Amino acid sequence: MVSLSQIQASNALISSTFPTRLVALFVGGTSGIGEITLKQFAQYSHQPRAYFVGRSQDAAERIVAECKALNPGGEFIFIKADVSLISVVDK
Repeated sequence: MVSLSQIQASNALISSTFPTRLVALFVGGTSGIGEITLKQFAQYSHQPRAYFVGRSQDAAERIVAECKALNPGGEFIFIKADVSLISVVDK
């Protein structure tokens, strides 16, 4: 199993290894693992553009503010959707 310190060291290399303006999509990004992963992406990447999907507008507004505090040059775009419904996933 990979240790936490190895993961943190790898994350720290993101800004110097990957190009500026990375784009990512986080489904289920307003809570749990999705939210934490989005925030780590915001913290370690350089001027990212992140789209995140979730159900809660209130949580999304909080998360956008937190991500902007971590990375003022980043763009964080919320897409409101309940992906537990297959008809919504198709959209």
